[in-house]
Amino acid sequence: MEWIIISSSIVLFFVVLIYVYTSRYRRRKFLLKNIQDASDYLISLVEQRYLVQPCSRCHEFSMQLLEISPNARSVYYRCVYCDKKMHAPAGAPGTDIVLEIFHDIHEMTKQYYSIPNSPPIEPNLVFKTPPAPLPYEQTSRKPIPEAIRSEVWRRDGGCCVNCGSKENLQFDHIIPISQGGATSVQNLQVLCLRCNREKGAKI
Repeated sequence: MEWIIISSSIVLFFVVLIYVYTSRYRRRKFLLKNIQDASDYLISLVEQRYLVQPCSRCHEFSMQLLEISPNARSVYYRCVYCDKKMHAPAGAPGTDIVLEIFHDIHEMTKQYYSIPNSPPIEPNLVFKTPPAPLPYEQTSRKPIPEAIRSEVWRRDGGCCVNCGSKENLQFDHIIPISQGGATSVQNLQVLCLRCNREKGAKI
């Protein structure tokens, strides 16, 4: 009888242990998914609603979000390549939600680390800025003003309007300048290199 009681206690112990570990795993998985989804949404809002610029030191355009000002009027970010830090002001209304999501991510991260034995994580807060042309890419044509570039970039969501690519992006005149097209928000779009070349071949 005593042996049966001991065996039952051992079984109960392992059942409780498995339940605890399973609950922790599910909770971690739930929080990780929510942190990732919130991070993706936050980055898309930063790209659309702030006048973020490429690095003035190394000219790269991959940035990591560091902070948001108390009233969401600016963002503080750094170049992922040379670590130069920069500020960018808001360029569109509706930035309050950006600050709310940023705080939500920090709160969910705290909850994640409150679960025992949780492996380290770092929310992915890397975003792209409108790429600036390098000297050899510039022509005698008058450069596109930064305000117009930023507005077109936000409007098109920082991706090619044809295929959705986020690689090798360029600013394209819908009606070419040679045909009387203006350098305006209405006449500019974001295209990837491939789509831009295909369009050029058809003109």
